[in-house]
Order: sequence, then C-alpha cells, then structure tokens
Amino acid sequence: ILIDVGDAAMGHPVFDWAQMCLNYIMLPGAIRAGMRPESLLGYSVELAAPLWRGQLATYLGTDDAGELDRFQAMLMPLANLLSTYAGAQIAGATPKVLASRVEKMMRPRNIPAILSAPPIEWPR
Repeated sequence: ILIDVGDAAMGHPVFDWAQMCLNYIMLPGAIRAGMRPESLLGYSVELAAPLWRGQLATYLGTDDAGELDRFQAMLMPLANLLSTYAGAQIAGATPKVLASRVEKMMRPRNIPAILSAPPIEWPR
C-alpha cells in the first residue's frame, strides 16, 4: 500500500488517481525527455509504468488493456491541470514566468485534452 499522509483528505478518488497519473505517467515522461531529474521519483523510471498499470488493474478489477487505457484517458486532463498548477507553485515564479507556463502548457496541451476527454464515469 502506498500512502502519502501529507495529502491525506476526504474526497472523490478521481483526484488521487489524477495525482498518481501525474506521478507515474507524466513525471517519468518528463524525466525521459531530460526535463526533470530522476531523483524526483524515488524509484527507477522503468518501474513507473508497471506500478501504474498494476495499481489500475487492482483498483478496476481487470487487466484488460482497453479498460486500463480508457481509465487513464479519463484521468489525463485532470493530471494535466495538476501539472500546470504544480508548475505555477514553484517558488520565485514571476508573473511573466507564470504567463509563459500557461502559454506553453495550458493552451496547447490542457485545453485540447479537456475538450476531447471522455466523461468521468467512476467505476466504483
């Protein structure tokens, strides 16, 4: 069981899964692209995808790749928003830097992802 007591709260599980998507899919992708240091993970980049898929399969009660992909696609817009928000929280970010991040991340990535995202249909 993975526990993050610092973020423990009551709420809809979609927010936990979106954060996990950010940690297991988006952050490893940024590390592979040389945009983030691997030390941010606390485990090897190669473990990220198997850990993610295993947790999805356990939660959903299926190892059907199509179902796992559908669930991940549902989470990606929220994970993108979390990524943008986390980037805006970096200490010392000036309004000019924040505006640049919005132009680089929000417009080309987040808005299209939200518009094309499947509806959130929670399995449980």
